[in-house]
Amino acid sequence: MATLTYQYLRFLFKIDFIIPDYSVEPERRKEDGDWKPPMTPRAITTVGTTNWRRWTPTGVSSVNSPGNSDFQVCSLFYNSETTQFLGVPFDCRKQGVQALVNSRGPRCGWRRITFDHLEPEGSGAALSVMAFDAEQHVLAATGSENWIPQLLPPSYNQNEFDYSTRLVTGLAGDLSLFIALAAFSRVAPTNGQMASAVLEVISWSFKPPHWIPHPFTDGKVHGHGVVVSIRLDPAYPQITASMLNDFQRGANGPILAP
Repeated sequence: MATLTYQYLRFLFKIDFIIPDYSVEPERRKEDGDWKPPMTPRAITTVGTTNWRRWTPTGVSSVNSPGNSDFQVCSLFYNSETTQFLGVPFDCRKQGVQALVNSRGPRCGWRRITFDHLEPEGSGAALSVMAFDAEQHVLAATGSENWIPQLLPPSYNQNEFDYSTRLVTGLAGDLSLFIALAAFSRVAPTNGQMASAVLEVISWSFKPPHWIPHPFTDGKVHGHGVVVSIRLDPAYPQITASMLNDFQRGANGPILAP
């Protein structure tokens, strides 16, 4: 299997739900007044988890032996003041954001989701590839009404009129970001039901190459966050990290169609 196609996609994931602990680190603001998440691991509290789960095209199931090697990790918070997500491509409870900024500069701190803009040859459609260090802050064109605003707020749509009206974009990119955005798309009836509510949405709605809109209340709450970990599935050793990387970059087309 040289190319990973939709019907063979499988991976493991875990979502940990996190909130700031302002008793450890007071609320921070950037120079322009925008809110930003805590900079030290001790100031982040885990309030729930899905534990390890297996995703396949038929749904989500539990996992007994998830292995111990992460393929990808991201931490993501929502800022309702700007309707933007802020994240880092690692577990912010294990690696301090402040320490990384001190050693490598502010570009390595909390930052917005970004996109590479592609137009696959012969496709006639734009493709937006999500990552943390891509070139653009908005989609390559207008996003599909199927997944905006449930996954991404409308503020991520292309905002240049001539550019945004000529195409509708598909969406590819980091699987950890897709799972994180899916987690933000539904608010749980009670805190104790966060994991089950989010797993229901991922099982029902995340069906590459489609997002099936769900009827639940939006779950994007200011200052709330998730840590998402992705692993290769030991039960499917034929799926390699290289294949999963190519899939994320849109080698088989968008993960979510226009």
